[in-house]
Amino acid sequence: RKLLSKKQLQLMRLRERLQPVAQSSPSSAELGWHAWFSSRYWQLSDKLEQAARSSRVCQFFSANFRLDPQRIALGFAEGTILYKSTVWLHVPLQLWLVMQFFRQRRTSALLLDDEGAKARRQQQQQQQQQQ
Repeated sequence: RKLLSKKQLQLMRLRERLQPVAQSSPSSAELGWHAWFSSRYWQLSDKLEQAARSSRVCQFFSANFRLDPQRIALGFAEGTILYKSTVWLHVPLQLWLVMQFFRQRRTSALLLDDEGAKARRQQQQQQQQQQ
């Protein structure tokens, strides 16, 4: 049997201790959003951990970079939660940056077009003077 790290053992013991408490306590809907969020987080992290253990890509990274699949799964889950909780901030910022990028490109293209038109006019004037 695979040796478990100290933190994994602590987590297993904590889950074993909390399981009878969770069964005797009111449902998570009665406790509020925090309890619901917490129970949902642990359910999804367990699913992600199982998926990470069976994924070839995750096995490749864990073998070559000596990473724990459970930590990869938890990091991915926490990153997803962080992304979803800050989407109200970074989506408008990304849209604004994209608009600024294309506005800058359009302005640069117009300036270059104006400079090209000026150069053509000067060439035409020089040709007319030479004739």
